[in-house]
Amino acid sequence: MKITVIYHSHSGKTRMVAEKIHRHLGGDLIEAVPHQQYSTLSAVTKGCYRALKGSADPVTPDSISLEDTDLVVLACPVWAGKPTPVMNGVLRVISGGGGKRVFMVVTCNDAKSGHQAIALLKSHASDTGLVPSGEGVLDKQAVISDQAIIPLIERIRSAGTI
Repeated sequence: MKITVIYHSHSGKTRMVAEKIHRHLGGDLIEAVPHQQYSTLSAVTKGCYRALKGSADPVTPDSISLEDTDLVVLACPVWAGKPTPVMNGVLRVISGGGGKRVFMVVTCNDAKSGHQAIALLKSHASDTGLVPSGEGVLDKQAVISDQAIIPLIERIRSAGTI
């Protein structure tokens, strides 16, 4: 089974989670970055506003092929209860994802906003042909806890063997 972990991280917390997933499960690790980087201030002002509107940022890499992938893991922070504009941009540059399973992970301050973001991410991923097969919400306490991340990794591993 080949796994591709695609993530966006602004503060580094989601990167830490994505790297742990990758270390345990292998496969490809792809960081998506916006063409125009957000500062801490612009992430709160411009980024959250764009997230609320469901906007998609142009991203690097500008194309991501999932042809040789069995399971995709999408990981991003939550901005204003929504997936980041960068992750929305990722979903626009994915190709070959039709029928591929996707496991979604969000990092957030509050689990309630994380579940709101997961619902949208699930819908957007389904629109691209990806098949949601699991999800994980890591709030500010869980993101630093191996007691939360290790079971998440096991759920991802199980999602790939269904």
